[in-house]
Amino acid sequence: MDGLNVSLQSMLENSYRNFHAKGFDYICLHRSPKLTMKLYMFNGDCRKLPEVVNPHDHRYDFSTHVLAGRVANLNFAESVEGEVYNQFEYLTPLNGGEGFSTFSKEVRLQKTSETEYLRDQSYNLSASDLHTISIRNNETVLLLTQKQSVLPLTQSTKTFIKDTNQPPSLEGLYDRWHTDDLLAVIRQLSEKRICSLKLQD
Repeated sequence: MDGLNVSLQSMLENSYRNFHAKGFDYICLHRSPKLTMKLYMFNGDCRKLPEVVNPHDHRYDFSTHVLAGRVANLNFAESVEGEVYNQFEYLTPLNGGEGFSTFSKEVRLQKTSETEYLRDQSYNLSASDLHTISIRNNETVLLLTQKQSVLPLTQSTKTFIKDTNQPPSLEGLYDRWHTDDLLAVIRQLSEKRICSLKLQD
């Protein structure tokens, strides 16, 4: 991905470090009601996790393109033969929500597929698809292109957690980028020929 014009001010306003998990950093390249483009980067402890986040659905349909590294997408479906998960409702704090609800109900989920994607490969998911991802290389970078939300902001998405009826803690997540750190990452992405961004502002 080369030469995309991006607003530095907009990136600072809409991007986060430790997004959903420690070591999962997020740079928002473009945000509008109909189209949002994000860079997801994974380093450190995030790489060691078997799954970056718990299985979940989304507010929107989206596509993921691997710019660097290796990622596996794991899909799930409800099944009487599946493992027991606890379902939680989620309203993102980034849209003014309060995060996870208390425990909702037990659901049985079965993994239906696990597909690995390398650099320059892509996959698509619908908002209702249940999935998570596993990072298979350090310094993996993904480009996520999300379409218009199919759910109103007041309607929660779902997250599924095994072995506990307590919601995950959001402590230490959703840190803001400092300007110098963000510019340094943009330079590194260009030097490594992962992507080149043309800064505005």
